[in-house]
Amino acid sequence: MKMPSASSKPQVSPGNLTARAVCKIVPSRPQPRCFLLPVGLELWVYVQKMRNLQKKRMEASCLELALEGERLCKAGDFKAGAAFFEAAVQVGTEDLKTLSAIYSQLGNAYFYLKEYSKALEYHKHDLTLARTIGDRIGEAKASGNLGNTLKILGQFDEAVVCCQRHLDISQEQGDKVGEARALYNIGNVYHAKGKHLSWNMAQDPGYLPQDVKETLQKASEYYERNLSLVKELGDRAAQGRAYGNLGNTQYLLGNFTEAIAFHKERLAIAKEFGDKAAERRAYSNLGNAHIFLGRFDISAEYYKKTLQLSRQLKDQAVEAQACYSLGNTYTLLQDYERAIEYHLKHLVIAQELGDRVGEGRACWSLGNAYVSLGSHEQALHFARKHLEISQEIGDRSGELTAQVNMAQLRSALGLGPGDEDVGTAQHYSGYEAQERSATVEVLKCRGAYKGRKATSWAGEICPKEKPISQLIQVWKEMTFPRKYSNCLCQDLLCSLLCKAWALRGISYPPQLPWGHITDLRHALLGRESCRAIGDDTGRVTFPCGFCGVHCQV
Repeated sequence: MKMPSASSKPQVSPGNLTARAVCKIVPSRPQPRCFLLPVGLELWVYVQKMRNLQKKRMEASCLELALEGERLCKAGDFKAGAAFFEAAVQVGTEDLKTLSAIYSQLGNAYFYLKEYSKALEYHKHDLTLARTIGDRIGEAKASGNLGNTLKILGQFDEAVVCCQRHLDISQEQGDKVGEARALYNIGNVYHAKGKHLSWNMAQDPGYLPQDVKETLQKASEYYERNLSLVKELGDRAAQGRAYGNLGNTQYLLGNFTEAIAFHKERLAIAKEFGDKAAERRAYSNLGNAHIFLGRFDISAEYYKKTLQLSRQLKDQAVEAQACYSLGNTYTLLQDYERAIEYHLKHLVIAQELGDRVGEGRACWSLGNAYVSLGSHEQALHFARKHLEISQEIGDRSGELTAQVNMAQLRSALGLGPGDEDVGTAQHYSGYEAQERSATVEVLKCRGAYKGRKATSWAGEICPKEKPISQLIQVWKEMTFPRKYSNCLCQDLLCSLLCKAWALRGISYPPQLPWGHITDLRHALLGRESCRAIGDDTGRVTFPCGFCGVHCQV
C-alpha cells in the first residue's frame, strides 16, 4: 500500500467543508457555562425591582395629588384641596419631609374651612414629623400654625407657648421673616385674649380691669416689635396689617387719638396696594374711633366711604352695617330725616338677606327716630314690626321693650285697648301715663311736644343749674330693670347727659374715660344692656368701650 506523500492533499468531502467553516467562526476558547440562581433568590430580586418601580410611581402619584391640592387651595377651593391632600396621604410616601408639608397644608385647609379640631390634629402631625427629621424651620412653622389654631379655640395660654416656640426657633435660625410672623401671631393671641376677657368677666364701670389692660398692652407691644421688623424687611403689606392691629388695640384701650393715627397709616397702605377690602375696614374703624371722640360729623364722612366701598365690593352685609352706622350717627347729630333714610336702607337690605335680627334692629331704630320727629303713628308702626320680629326670633328682651314702647305710644296717641293703631288717634296735649319709663321721658326731653312744657322734672335734664349727680340719679330712676334695658331711648337719654355736660363746658363725663353714649349706658345701667344691642357677628356699630368690641382687622 503506497503511503501518501507529505505534499499530497487529502480529499475533503462536502460535509467536512461545512465543519471546517463552522470552526472558523466559533472561538477556540471554552464557552461560559450557564449559571442559574436558586428559585427563592430570583423571586426576591424580582420583588425588589417591582417595589422600586411601585415606589417611584407612588412618589409621583402622591406628589401630583399634593400639588393639585395646593393649586386648589390657592384658588380658594379649600374643600376640594383638602380632599386631594387626604388622597395624597392615603397613597403615602416614604419622604417624611414631603409628608410633613402635606400635613401642614391639610391643617391650613381645614383651618380655613373652620374645622379647627382637624386643623389641630394635622398641625400636630406636622410638628411631630418636623422634630423626627430634625427640621427646625419646619418645627417653627408647625408651632406657629398650632398657636393660631389654639387661639381660635380659645386656648390662649397654650397658643402663647406655641407661638413663643416659633419665635425662639426663628431667632435661633436667623429667620427674620419667621421672627416677624411669630411676633405678629403672639400679638394676635394677646389681642384675642384681651377681647375675650373684657367681654366675659365682670367689670366695675368706668375702666377696664387691670389684667385686661395688661393683656391688650402686651398685644400692642408685640405688634410694635412686628412693625419695626417688617419695616426693616421692607414688607409693606405686613406693615399695613401691623398698623391695623395697633389701631384696634389702642381703640380697645381707649386711646382713640392714637388709634386714629394707626388706622390712617393702615388706610394709606391699603390704597397703595389697591386693597379695597382693607380700605373699607380702615374707613369703618376710623368712623368708630371718631364716634368715641364725639366727632360725629367726621364719623359720618368715613361711614359714607365705607358704604361706597361696600357697594363696589358687592358686600350687602357690610353695606347694611354701614347704613346702620350712618343712621345712628345722624341720630347723634339730631338729623333725624337722614337717620331715617339710612335706617330704611338698612331695613331693605336686611329683608333681602333674610336677616331677621338686623330687620328687627332697623325697625327699632326707625321707631325711635320717628319718635324724635314727633311722628308717633309711624313710630307705632315700626314698634309693632319690632314686636312681631322679636316674637318670631325668640328675643324676649326685645319683645318686652317693643310692648312697652307700643303701650306708651298708644297712650300718647290717645288709643284705647280696642282702638285701631292708626287713624283714630286723639292727640293729647301732654302725656298722662304715670309710668316712669325711658321712652316717655325721652319723648318729653327730646322735644317731641314742641312748645309744650314737660310735666316731669326729668324733662328739664339739660338746663345748666341741675347738678350732674342729680341728673345721673334721675336717669337711673327712669330706666326699667337691667334685663329689659335694650331700648335705644336709653341711649338717647345718655345723649342728653352728654349734652348736659357740654353745656357746662365739660367735653366728657369727668368720672368716665369716654363720653360715648353706649359707654354711659354701661356705666349707669350695666353690661347686660350692652349685650342687648350687639353680638359677636361684628354688627355692633357703636360698641361699648367697657365691654370691648370685635374690631375689624
